[in-house]
Amino acid sequence: MNQYSSCQISDGAQEIPLSEEHLKAEHFTSQGELRLLHNDPAGIDLFEVATQLDSDNPIMLYRQGLALFEYGSELGKEKTLRLAAKKLRTCTRIDPYFLSAWQAWGDLLSCQAILTGQKQFFNHAQEKFAKALTLVDENDHSQIADLNWHYGFALFELAKHSGEALDYQKAIDAFQKAAAHPERFSEEFWICFGKACKELGLCINDVRLLVKALHCFKHAVTLAVGSYEAWHSMASTLHILYEKTHDEDHFSQANECYSAGAQLKPDLIDIWLDWAVFLYESGKRSHDLKRVRASIEKCQRAAALDRSHPRILAVWAECLATMGELTERLDLLHEAFNKASEASQLAPEDLVVCLAHGHCLQAFGHYFQDCDYYYQAIEKWQTGLSNDRTCHRLWHAIACTYLMVGTIEQDIESLERSCRFFGKASDLCANSVYFFDYALALSKLGEISHKSKILEDAVSYFEKALNLQKNAVYLHPEWLFYYACTIDILGDYHEDPAIYSRAIEIFSLVLTIDPDFPMIHHRLGLAFLHIGELLNEVEYFQRSLHYMRLAMRCDEDNDQILLDWAIALINFAQSTPDASDSEASLRDAELKLTQASKLGNLQAYYQIACLNSLLGHYERAMRFIEKADEFDALPSIEDMMQDEWLEGLRATPYFREFMYRLEKARVSESSDDLEA
Repeated sequence: MNQYSSCQISDGAQEIPLSEEHLKAEHFTSQGELRLLHNDPAGIDLFEVATQLDSDNPIMLYRQGLALFEYGSELGKEKTLRLAAKKLRTCTRIDPYFLSAWQAWGDLLSCQAILTGQKQFFNHAQEKFAKALTLVDENDHSQIADLNWHYGFALFELAKHSGEALDYQKAIDAFQKAAAHPERFSEEFWICFGKACKELGLCINDVRLLVKALHCFKHAVTLAVGSYEAWHSMASTLHILYEKTHDEDHFSQANECYSAGAQLKPDLIDIWLDWAVFLYESGKRSHDLKRVRASIEKCQRAAALDRSHPRILAVWAECLATMGELTERLDLLHEAFNKASEASQLAPEDLVVCLAHGHCLQAFGHYFQDCDYYYQAIEKWQTGLSNDRTCHRLWHAIACTYLMVGTIEQDIESLERSCRFFGKASDLCANSVYFFDYALALSKLGEISHKSKILEDAVSYFEKALNLQKNAVYLHPEWLFYYACTIDILGDYHEDPAIYSRAIEIFSLVLTIDPDFPMIHHRLGLAFLHIGELLNEVEYFQRSLHYMRLAMRCDEDNDQILLDWAIALINFAQSTPDASDSEASLRDAELKLTQASKLGNLQAYYQIACLNSLLGHYERAMRFIEKADEFDALPSIEDMMQDEWLEGLRATPYFREFMYRLEKARVSESSDDLEA
């Protein structure tokens, strides 16, 4: 803070006559300053004597206030600070234009706020700085800069207490004015400026402010390369930027900053723990075992400083659980669970510990494909939410787990719960990963529940994620893939060729970015099949067959590809004008359907029945209809009655008798369900 070497007072205050009382008061004040400088509280009594001799001297009161401020600026001397504030209050009342007194009073109030933890002092401080700014000479740029630095500091502390974006913006505005003369400030100013930008950036989800914060911290490092706080602040900001941009340059820079901070303060747990979290989150997202192992190494360094630190154990458990999932090693999962349990005993209500414990249970569920573990994880996280409903990570973790359960069990209720929890997580923290996960859950729910509105919502959230994450096209081709899959499914409800064309366009982009992307040829083949079925154009079926053939080369034993390939062949056979091509395609389709059924695809039986119906082999078609019914692999009665490929079979008495029995059985099942 400023040492107030040049006090600015009004002209009237400078014309005080040098009376005998004034000279004595000056003497006692000087003696009091000297005593306090040597940590002798007797100086306070000398000030009181001086004040009795000359009570209306603003310069003397200002000097006394400064001396008391300096003497009382440590814990246990709050009473002295109150006396200093009283001196400065009297000083400014006598001379309301005494600029330096207003500034000193503001700094004193800030000091009181820091020492006592009472934030209202910062509010009083910012009022004093605001008053001082109205008195300063507009040509005195250095004084304006200095005042704005102190003003910004008080506003920033108030903003941290309120959490309001507007309060952070006020602090940043003050810092920005102060930064007009950067040569006046040390790294402390730039660190404070950077923190204000960082907090506002997080508050309003603005990456530009995070970049601005990063520049401030870099400036601080330039001024003081040995500043641990500057390096740590820069590392944490790059950490956040990496979370938002997934840019590997940010990862590398953050890693270097954490390393620099750890070298400066190797005995601080925070730097090792933050570094471990950063490496773990990155490794988990990218499935990079090397980074997860590096995170464990940092946990070990932190544990060497405190072996019973619950958060160290929690992060360590998360790392082991992730490694166990990626490598399918049960021993790692057990080790992770033991560490999480130990952490839970030490800090049962800590949210980081709660997240880790739940993750270990979730990992067991993944390993054993046992939904009971998933429900235990959800229960654990819901306990955490009862302590803090603003923790977006807990909402997201529960949502992801319900999505897993819903996908495994094809359960609409679990998927609906997943969507509700994703919605809450996204409301609390609007980031691209949450939007993508929410979109994926909506897509699965819309597909299973056959509701186009839900699919449209899914498309909207995919687009939000992609718009927020501009480089996702190259970093996350899977986002585009699932986006296109959802659009393709949506096309079945709107029967609009433009929708299928859009899906094909996006699938083609994924193929260009990553020619080896799993299932990309299969999905392209399906999209061309769907638009071909809508428009009944042989060209689309030919393209579908081309991509199905490529898909089969990548996965020779995939029964679903065989089934879809066969359906494309049947469609091609019906649309091609070449009779020999049609006949060959139908034979090929029958072969592929038989292969699919041998590989365990139950839907193949129904498609074989459809093919035989087209060929006029009605008895054979009925055998496969009954076989499909035996395995509960028939579509709905309504779909079978509208299926064009079964038109010939529907005219037979065998089919009518079968449908009568089927309807009767399903009515009976419905009655039993109602009674139960």
